[in-house]
Amino acid sequence: MNFIFIGLYVVLRFVIQLSDSEASVKQQLKQYVPAVVIGFLIGAIAFVPAVYGYLNNYRPSFSRPIEWFDLHDNLLFTSRLFILPAIFVFFLFCKKLYTYKPFLFFSLLSLLFVIFHFSPMAGSMFNGFSAPQFRFQYMGSFALAAAVGFALPQIRQISKRNMIFASITTFVLFTVSYVIGYVGPSSLFQSGQAYLLLFSAIATLFLLFSTWRNMKRWMPLLLVFLLLSQLGLANIYQKERLFENGNLHQTSTDFLQSREYDHASQRELLNEATPREPLSRIEWVADFRNNTPLVQDFHGVSAYSSVLNQHLLFFYYEDLEIDMNRESVSRYSGFGDRANLHSLFQVSHKLVSNDKDVPIPYGFNEVSSNELYTLYENPHVLPYARTASTIFSEDDLTNMSILDREHAMLNGIIAADGFSTEPFESTLENRIGEVDIQPVGGTYEEGVLTVTEEQGGLDFNVGERMEDEEDDYLSFYIENKSKTAPLFPLTINEFSTSRKSLQSIYRTDVNDLTVRIEANEVISLRVPKGSYRLDQFELYTESYENLHNAANNNDDIPVEMSDRKIEISYDNATNQQMLALPVPYERGWEVTVNGQSADIKQVTIHF
Repeated sequence: MNFIFIGLYVVLRFVIQLSDSEASVKQQLKQYVPAVVIGFLIGAIAFVPAVYGYLNNYRPSFSRPIEWFDLHDNLLFTSRLFILPAIFVFFLFCKKLYTYKPFLFFSLLSLLFVIFHFSPMAGSMFNGFSAPQFRFQYMGSFALAAAVGFALPQIRQISKRNMIFASITTFVLFTVSYVIGYVGPSSLFQSGQAYLLLFSAIATLFLLFSTWRNMKRWMPLLLVFLLLSQLGLANIYQKERLFENGNLHQTSTDFLQSREYDHASQRELLNEATPREPLSRIEWVADFRNNTPLVQDFHGVSAYSSVLNQHLLFFYYEDLEIDMNRESVSRYSGFGDRANLHSLFQVSHKLVSNDKDVPIPYGFNEVSSNELYTLYENPHVLPYARTASTIFSEDDLTNMSILDREHAMLNGIIAADGFSTEPFESTLENRIGEVDIQPVGGTYEEGVLTVTEEQGGLDFNVGERMEDEEDDYLSFYIENKSKTAPLFPLTINEFSTSRKSLQSIYRTDVNDLTVRIEANEVISLRVPKGSYRLDQFELYTESYENLHNAANNNDDIPVEMSDRKIEISYDNATNQQMLALPVPYERGWEVTVNGQSADIKQVTIHF
């Protein structure tokens, strides 16, 4: 955004010269071009990969209608990001100032930002045509400052009549806005920021009028007052809007060492999780903070970022429909307690809080605990480097179930159609046809669940279970039909998650879910009161025979890792067709086999 607006400013100033002594366009370009090139080269080491990462992240398109104009707050008193100072408003009503080019230029630029401020469409344009965000508005403050800065020395050019008109108009505008406001008078009167702004507006008008009569005497006082009032406003804004309303007052040493962020009891058990592979991972997130692995310095399976590998997100959203216990964009977290995926992608341990009822993946065993947390270990972690002569086609698995895709990854490698060595044959049966589905606390007709009680849903009566039926995989489509419904919880037996409202700018717009739950005679799906599109059910049962076979039949391959290199030693006596690593595919990887360059293929995606 800096680049865009500075570029626009430069182009405008090429056309609109504010004084006769300005450098020519040619002279300006002689300064700009070398400066831009040198600046780019200095920042390229971070800028290039950051932009590449941003462009290769995935954020769902914003499907709600975006308005061109919306009076969503009060620019004189209560705006969170952009406030018009009284002195600028006063100068806007001073006709004489518009004959002065610098003021005309910067006041028009300021008013352009005012228009942008009230235009959700402008917010969308500057957020990659996604959900409206108004992060560019700090630049409007520079335009305001320039307009005021150029206008102050010209006060004596304003006629007394115009001065009186501008003062009365500004006073009335601020008074009416203070009393009425877009957000209601009760909110305004409770704000110290609003009181200071009203006082500043009145005092500014008085000092401006006094300055016009005796500039030498009153101008220093006006400048000191403007400086102090703006410092006061900035500090009250920090206190009310950020420190208190933004909960920054909770960010303390106690919080940073608390269970919600980074507690000693967590680190104690994390240090006991001894990795068996070079990149073994631990599943642990403190209070839904997806960057916990970065904070606590361990290899995890969660992150929140605007520069994520988009293939990793598609892998979660579409390929395997992994629910992350909380819907939100630009993040991944865990594997939905699905043991097959934990084993395939090196999750050797899981840390859980003792005061929360957290599902534990199949096969995980308790290995350590303290008064607050328990550490579980996965005995079925597959080798970091896996070879296979069995290669399945991505196209063959496109119409297969999610559990079939997990089995295919356990039994071989999934690659593009041209590399397949044999077709994949499913051994699973969709059991939903033999299940009795009953609505609870409402009605269910033609794929629409209407919950009339505080909580309700569907009960899937599966019946008596066989001894080898360990887990169920329930796949379905769900969408809240109310356009104004808030975030809502979804529980299925021991599994729980939350789904964003249709108004949320952070919803993924991914409504196909697959949930793993322990095999039970009854599967109970529950949501709050409301109406939901709920259909496309599939139900599969997992015995984990494929996982046990994979764990027993995959030989450990020696792997050594340094900062920039992975070395794998393997005697391919049995002529395996492909070697795969559980690493997200990125540009820049290079591989050599016995000193000769080899091709890298992106596998196990895009079913």
